[in-house]
Amino acid sequence: MVTIDALLHVLHILAAVTWLGGMAFAVLALHPVLVTRPIEERIPLIVPVLRRFFILVGSSIAVLASTGAYFYFARLGVSPGLAVSRYGILMTAKFAVALAMVLLFLRVVFRHYAAASDLARRERPGSQRYAEIPAHLKRLTTLVRVNLALGILVLLLVDLALRT
Repeated sequence: MVTIDALLHVLHILAAVTWLGGMAFAVLALHPVLVTRPIEERIPLIVPVLRRFFILVGSSIAVLASTGAYFYFARLGVSPGLAVSRYGILMTAKFAVALAMVLLFLRVVFRHYAAASDLARRERPGSQRYAEIPAHLKRLTTLVRVNLALGILVLLLVDLALRT
């Protein structure tokens, strides 16, 4: 019989895999191919791809936040001593890093993606303003790389916590 805890755990893992796997794909597979293309080919492809990916990430964050809060308070809220245990400290650190990831994601979407998307929609290829798009996408890619590294740190913290 599948329990609610088991179902929530699977949803939590699927959401994490979606976010981390998507970032890995974006920076390790998609980006290296796209940068070899002229800007006029790159922009019409990457803007809608990122829009779809960011919708997936937003959904993943909602799942991760709700299931993560459930597990955090269900496990650590039971015993005051557990919160200061090695497991509790590692899980709290995981939460802090995950929160940093969410804040970085919001910066990516609402600053760099929004600017690139707006310019792609309003400006014509070849214009001076259109030429600003790659700079936004470069910053976006750098921040996604940082977020991927933070995601790997989250995985390491979970592994350490589970080994205690």
